[in-house]
Amino acid sequence: MDLNEINLYVIDEQSLGSKYGIGTYLNQITDVAKQYNLNLTIIKLYCGIENVLIIDHLYYTEMQIPICNNGSFFCDFNIAKYSKSVVFILKKYINKNNIIFHLNSTSSPDLMFWLRKMFSCKILLTIHYTTLSINLFGDVELLNNIKSKKRLCLSPSEQEILRSVNLEELSINESDMNIFISNESKSKIDKSYNIVNKNFQIIHNCLKDEFVSIEQNLKKEIRCQFGINENTNIILYVGRIEELKGVKYLIEAFNELLTVISNCHLVIIGEGDFSSAMKLSYNRWSKISFLGFLNRTELNKIYSISDVGVVPSLYEEFGYTCVEMMMHRIPLVVSDVGGLSEIIVDGYNGLKIPVEKDIHGCSHVSSYLIYNKLKLIIENEELRDYLADNARSTFINKNGLSNYSQKMISLYIDINK
Repeated sequence: MDLNEINLYVIDEQSLGSKYGIGTYLNQITDVAKQYNLNLTIIKLYCGIENVLIIDHLYYTEMQIPICNNGSFFCDFNIAKYSKSVVFILKKYINKNNIIFHLNSTSSPDLMFWLRKMFSCKILLTIHYTTLSINLFGDVELLNNIKSKKRLCLSPSEQEILRSVNLEELSINESDMNIFISNESKSKIDKSYNIVNKNFQIIHNCLKDEFVSIEQNLKKEIRCQFGINENTNIILYVGRIEELKGVKYLIEAFNELLTVISNCHLVIIGEGDFSSAMKLSYNRWSKISFLGFLNRTELNKIYSISDVGVVPSLYEEFGYTCVEMMMHRIPLVVSDVGGLSEIIVDGYNGLKIPVEKDIHGCSHVSSYLIYNKLKLIIENEELRDYLADNARSTFINKNGLSNYSQKMISLYIDINK
């Protein structure tokens, strides 16, 4: 089948994920569509508009579907009703063959049901994150313990976890093909979810190369723009400020680092629990910048001047931030967990720290180990350059867009045969 015969509809639920990981993933898909001239429509759900909106972009079409229509469309909201209504709306606009619906939420069994009922189509599901990863920090043993309990013994939070897991199991089992973004993610699902669907591929996320080597005088100007001195070591974190991401351990490590290396500055980019992070930063506020969410241009400026990147997550399905930092030739300190374990080779393209459990079974990373790794990289210029060069090389060879594009195009062709 020729690519121009395939009609690809990528479904995006408007959420935090659209601003962070899933939003980046959709950008990858649009880059693939541009490269191979795919017939691509991105369908955005739960939009805060009154009527369906269709926007024709240069390389794809965007369809926005409201959460309410003229103030009355399912204001008494439930997902099952909304999913059915979305598909009936799509039926008015889609009258084509060789349809692929590419979903990005693991909580979509109702949507899948109605898509199959109303269209002759194939359904592809990318598993970006799950209840296991977000709520339980990837703790397979904990999920299996919850599953083994009698229903009357479950707490309200445990009941909600099982409800969410059940939706995810239904979605994964109902799709024609599942994409896992790391081997670790697939392994954990196999060990804790009731999955009978054997149709899957593991395709690591990749990025379009945006690295630009800039001169030292321009770096000085950018540092001045952000109020950071030329000779200051910049330590960078990019992501949500929340427990799962391990930001508190980084701030604790940074506070300790300042006692031995004073010319350091921690830059934290992302939104979330600023209040807790600010409390941990007490008396260090002149040394820490909380920049919130930055657009791509401003973010790339920060990448260009950073000396060390840290990804201290308690669990990470894959880790776009890690790949972005590798793209920008930044030496890394990362948690040895999830997809990060597959990206980073300890001592070659980054340094790893283990995720451990305390006596109560709660996951954590050692602030001291983060401090130790940061100190090692900052004080050893030869090691810093070695890790940075290998990080950049790894990105080019394994995480560039060309690798991803070829795999996705093959998948779209194969699934539609």
